[in-house]
Amino acid sequence: MSIYRGPGGAGDATNDASSQAVIATQKAAEATVSANAAAASASSASSASSSAVSARNAAQAAQTAAETAETNAETAQTAAESARDATLNFGNNLQVDVSTLSAGASATVTYNSATPIISFGIPRGDTGATGATGPQGPQGIQGPAGATGATGPQGPQGIQGPKGDKGDTGDTGPAGATGATGPQGPQGIQGIQGPKGDTGDTGPQGPTGATGATGPQGPTGATGPGVASGGAAGTFLIKNSTTDYDTSWTSTIDGGTY
Repeated sequence: MSIYRGPGGAGDATNDASSQAVIATQKAAEATVSANAAAASASSASSASSSAVSARNAAQAAQTAAETAETNAETAQTAAESARDATLNFGNNLQVDVSTLSAGASATVTYNSATPIISFGIPRGDTGATGATGPQGPQGIQGPAGATGATGPQGPQGIQGPKGDKGDTGDTGPAGATGATGPQGPQGIQGIQGPKGDTGDTGPQGPTGATGATGPQGPTGATGPGVASGGAAGTFLIKNSTTDYDTSWTSTIDGGTY
């Protein structure tokens, strides 16, 4: 397996040589400016002529050095491009190992030439914001029926439903046992007078009733025969015969004295 060694890595000759060439060119330009300034000053001051000539010679030498450095940079760039295009052939033995590092850690990469294994350590990224809710998915297929669960508790009594249609009369059931006599119902209305029945037998003598209240005084009646007038002290009235009021006063009965 081949690995590309890109520019900017360790030992990148292209970047190093180019940087040196740029620095040399800048220095040459600065020297040229100084030399020109010195030459201008030499025209007004002959005493500085020698210095200006020396400075100009130095500037020209710097320019030559810059050009040499630029040539060296181009040579280094060519060599770097050749190295960049070069490949390393590991055959089928190269292995790559990737591990996740904690958030905020620096990424790492190591190479073990004896294995050969390249190990990358990639830090865990921050948790992203919650995305928008996706659209409703399609209805899934009907799953198999689950096992029957345990019977739940008795629910509350429902409301009274509407009265249903009258059903057909069922067969007469067997006669039930005679129930207990119910309580006396209320008195019914008076029925019509029935025919007079036969006179019943005389009942037994009832108990003597309570004495009634004394009636008012009646008128004085006619004088009756009453007790016969007369009679001495110690005598009594006796009947002489069966005739009413046939009485007399006597003091003896059957020859005895009372």
